[in-house]
Amino acid sequence: MLQKVNSEMMNNTSVLFHARPEYDGTQGITGTTNKVLSPWHVDINQGGAFDGSTGIFLAPFDGYYRFDFHCDIQTTNGCWIEFHRNDVDTQSSIYHYDTNNWWLNVAGHKVIQLNTGDTFKLVLQVLSSSASLDGNNYGAYSGYLL
Repeated sequence: MLQKVNSEMMNNTSVLFHARPEYDGTQGITGTTNKVLSPWHVDINQGGAFDGSTGIFLAPFDGYYRFDFHCDIQTTNGCWIEFHRNDVDTQSSIYHYDTNNWWLNVAGHKVIQLNTGDTFKLVLQVLSSSASLDGNNYGAYSGYLL
């Protein structure tokens, strides 16, 4: 498995994406519980593994990947972002708790082993009605093969 990844890397095949929350001029991504975070404005998608319209990353090779996320989020109660591998919560989350409806920065990362064809995505969970991610240049999501 690792030998395949190393040989692919030696052939100058790399996997890297960087994206920002889509912004319609007034807000970025909004959602309620179990919302896969999307859509994303994709700035870099080397290897084509990230689909900004769905927010789903599809691993093209076996290996270890790192995913980073940060964004200002507004909610009337609390929310958290779960990291999902193949539609299953990896039991790693980043949290936002504030009852004052303030915009707060939420940030975190995950290093995870993926097999070819595995999916990875960020899933929003909320304690009350909804949450909003600030769009444009106030957030970022990136991932790459280590």
